[in-house]
Amino acid sequence: MEMLLRYMCLALVASGVVILVWSLVQYYRVLVYMRSQTYEYNAFNGWIHSASYLMIVFFLIGYICVSIWLVISAIDYNYLLVSFIFLFGSLLILCMVNAQKTVIKNTTKHISGLLRSMFDSIEVNYLYKNECSDKESDPKN
Repeated sequence: MEMLLRYMCLALVASGVVILVWSLVQYYRVLVYMRSQTYEYNAFNGWIHSASYLMIVFFLIGYICVSIWLVISAIDYNYLLVSFIFLFGSLLILCMVNAQKTVIKNTTKHISGLLRSMFDSIEVNYLYKNECSDKESDPKN
């Protein structure tokens, strides 16, 4: 029974490690995208984003250490609860990274649409003014 409990705990924490690694990859992509979108305006706060990325790396190191500790130490049912907390913690990080990615992509899409509308209205205004000025200068009218 103890061996089954050990394998369950190890599987839960190992799942958390895999989820955290996937979260790191996704968060790195988000950071690269944000940096590319805000580079001209110097609006990217690299310190905060680097600190967030490093915290996820530290969590990953903690998960790996706990996995090793689960293999070495004696285990009881309390460790199953801890393992579930680790798993759901990694799921929370993944959800937050995906939420941030979704917000950034939607914001960029809406801003692009607004800029396109603004440029279209400027072009229509320019064409209208040119047409009006052509009619005024035309002697046949």
